[in-house]
Amino acid sequence: MTSVLVLVAIVASICYCFFKYLKFKKLYSLINQIPGPKCHFLLGNLPNLLCSREDVFGELNNIFKNYPSKPFVRLWFGWTPRIMINSAESAEALLSTGETIDKAGFYRFLHNWLGTGLLTSTGTKWHTRRKLLTSTFHFKILEEFFPIIQEQTNILLEILEDKLSDGKITLDIYPYLARCALDVICETAMGRTVSAQRNLDSPYVHAVNEVGETFTARNYRPWLNSDFIYSLSSLGRKEKKALQLLHSFTDQVIQERKRQNKCKNSLPSDSKSVEKKRLAFLDLLLDQSTKLSDRDVREEVDTFMFEGHDTTSSGVSWSLYCIAKYPEVQQKVRSELKELLQDDYDRPFISQDLKKMKYLECVIKESMRLFPPVPYFARRLTKDTEMCGYTIPSDVDIAFSTYTIHMDPKYYSEPEKFDPDRFRPENLLTRHPFAYIPFSAGPRNCIGQKFALMEEKTMVAQIVRNYWITLKEKDENFKMYAELILRPVNGLWLVLEKKPIEKEY
Repeated sequence: MTSVLVLVAIVASICYCFFKYLKFKKLYSLINQIPGPKCHFLLGNLPNLLCSREDVFGELNNIFKNYPSKPFVRLWFGWTPRIMINSAESAEALLSTGETIDKAGFYRFLHNWLGTGLLTSTGTKWHTRRKLLTSTFHFKILEEFFPIIQEQTNILLEILEDKLSDGKITLDIYPYLARCALDVICETAMGRTVSAQRNLDSPYVHAVNEVGETFTARNYRPWLNSDFIYSLSSLGRKEKKALQLLHSFTDQVIQERKRQNKCKNSLPSDSKSVEKKRLAFLDLLLDQSTKLSDRDVREEVDTFMFEGHDTTSSGVSWSLYCIAKYPEVQQKVRSELKELLQDDYDRPFISQDLKKMKYLECVIKESMRLFPPVPYFARRLTKDTEMCGYTIPSDVDIAFSTYTIHMDPKYYSEPEKFDPDRFRPENLLTRHPFAYIPFSAGPRNCIGQKFALMEEKTMVAQIVRNYWITLKEKDENFKMYAELILRPVNGLWLVLEKKPIEKEY
């Protein structure tokens, strides 16, 4: 009997291996018809990318430049293929259909933190969550978040003011903006202040940064794909410790908020003993308590935290960099703000002002074209797809190179030139709708993009209103690196000179 079982096991193993071989042979044959660089039979194109983090971004862009007329390029990460999309037409074909709705495989690395919330879920769950959450980003609700953005930006200005020496300050602006964005997102998401700007040693802030770093590191280390191996690694243990703190914090806030809401609901409607509570994203989720469990609520709160922190600070940083580099643009922004205030220089901005900052919005959008906060994002095909004469097999990850698409000379004359006028309404009419995708596109685009733009405009306007900005030094050797977010390698060093717009004549 034992020998029969062993024989059956051996035959089953051989059949399984043969099936996997045939499947890979078909995959290999189809994928290698797609244009792409030569690759090692075992390592694929990884040798091209085994370089410093600042050089990986450049290497990928060089690969794309070698295939300027091709809508997509094939790369092998070991024995795993990835199709890199670098044209607006291909992006539209894939993103505008529900057949690419699944997230790429590596997004599962975020499951430990985010579970299967809006960012990482697929299929029916994603459709249900997206429909449920869309109403929470209505413009009237977003306006209620504006005072929080304003207050946290004012704290940033106070911190900068304290560091002035002879009316100037030279600093790497990136970490200051990151902490400000974290304070904004914590208070808007959970109704809780973590004081990241004032408390540089906050355990919560460190935990957020550590989880982001571990996700990125794991994505570039194929041997950590296995959850079991990852859990035994130092990186996995580091992530586990950070997640215990993050989940504990979010769970505590959820229970506190539920108790507050229960207490408030038990009081008479005309009671004045309860102080009006600020709206938080969490409250909108708790209103859906019949449809969302506490675990579901935590998934979405943590997702909002993850997506709304680094991306915004990156967007603001690059906008300030461009404003500092091009003084004529900076002057136009300041003139627009001055005209908006109409000599009432003491008044704070209000949410309605943001709609009138037309030129500033063009500046921010052009900054995100040249420096997209998310330089790549990915999907997984759910069935074989015919495109441009090639067949891309199902279950293959396709990555969209936002940066490359934004630099296509077909849609942007002199694509490396910074020109905010590209985003004047009259210049948008003939441009391909998928030639600009900083927030992704199609059914799975970023649900919080209006919130992000509101926050970015507020932060940039407040800083430019009070300071004249220049670069610390010329940027001939300026380098960027792309992990989840596009960042400057050596920080983003600016000189801020105290010069409120009312001092100009």
